[in-house]
Amino acid sequence: MQNWRTYLFAALAGLAVAMFALACPAGNWLGSKFGPAILNAAKGKIADPAAFVTGRMVEGSLLLGLAIGLGAVYAGARKLAAHRPNGWMALVLTAFAAVNIWFIAAMQTAALWIALSTGGAASNLAQFHFKEELLREHQAERQILLLGSSQTQAQIDENILNQELDTNVWTTELHFPGSRSLDLLLVLRRLEGAPGDDLICYLSEYYFYPGLYTTTAPYFANLEDIPLLKRIGFGREIFTQPYGMGFLGDVLPLFACREAVSQRLLGSAVTSLEQAKHDTALETNLVRRAEEWAQPFKLNEDAKRQKNAFLAFVEEAARQNRRLILLEGQVNPILSELFPPELRPDMKQFLRQVAAEHPHVTLIPEAEMPRHESGDYKDLTHIVEERQAEFSRWLAGRLRRLEGAASVASR
Repeated sequence: MQNWRTYLFAALAGLAVAMFALACPAGNWLGSKFGPAILNAAKGKIADPAAFVTGRMVEGSLLLGLAIGLGAVYAGARKLAAHRPNGWMALVLTAFAAVNIWFIAAMQTAALWIALSTGGAASNLAQFHFKEELLREHQAERQILLLGSSQTQAQIDENILNQELDTNVWTTELHFPGSRSLDLLLVLRRLEGAPGDDLICYLSEYYFYPGLYTTTAPYFANLEDIPLLKRIGFGREIFTQPYGMGFLGDVLPLFACREAVSQRLLGSAVTSLEQAKHDTALETNLVRRAEEWAQPFKLNEDAKRQKNAFLAFVEEAARQNRRLILLEGQVNPILSELFPPELRPDMKQFLRQVAAEHPHVTLIPEAEMPRHESGDYKDLTHIVEERQAEFSRWLAGRLRRLEGAASVASR
């Protein structure tokens, strides 16, 4: 049995070395042979099929090598544990530590998130990190990141921007569903060190006025965020479940991947039961649904804290040397007409003040953007694909003008 384990370790080590050595030639061959298929499957997320394949083979070889090393450590711990009365406790701790160490490394690779993907129903976290890890493989001189909620994704087609803009500019969509101002801040703090010269956010009342609910804290909140959260008025929230789950995931990488791992092992149908129940319960009449959705929108202390979070987001972008392009967007008029009348003017005044006080912020006001009527929406917040294409082409033109103005100003 011992010889069998030795042979297995040797074979896996040989496979890891072979994958690493052949990554570049195999990537070039596979990229040239299956490039169109890879690009089509990626839906605009990758620019170079050969670099994509090579990168995944290198990542796979390194993760396999790390697994072999950690397996050898576990095997040694198992030998020692066999001679101790309570050795099983040390063995369990060794295995637990080994798995988390492997996940620390694996979470920095696109290979892991591909492995944890379940196609179109992949977890939001897996989709986000997969796109994030690919940022470093793009060779464009400038990179644009689309941040925010699903409204940003529905409003702007990154593929159209990449087709319309200069070849030296690459756009990546990094939305996270349900994001509000605090969520923008938490996501950007996790993107520190990643490429991205410009950040584009399509903003609406959803970022400031519907309360303090957060979708990103269970995945992006870290222990290092606690002083900042307290400073901007979210001190009580750090003791609630969403933030606690994020802090635990910061300490235990395996827990941070819990949703994606569960979905991979159990299937998306099982892990999406709550979402399916929620979707079934949604009111199909948009007017009645709007009446329900509009209720939490208020100009109150919670809105003030969301604004504080947005200001912290703006400051974080400056610290990371990124330019912010803010689009003064909207929601379906069926919904916005039910908002308290003071919300829209308050948001506009706030965004204008932000742009006036921060040189790295460019605000594109509502009056300069295409207006969408209720018939342009497929629900209360997301426009139909035809309008998305029109808006994306308009935005590409506006970005070209912004770059032209910046070039003239720098002379």
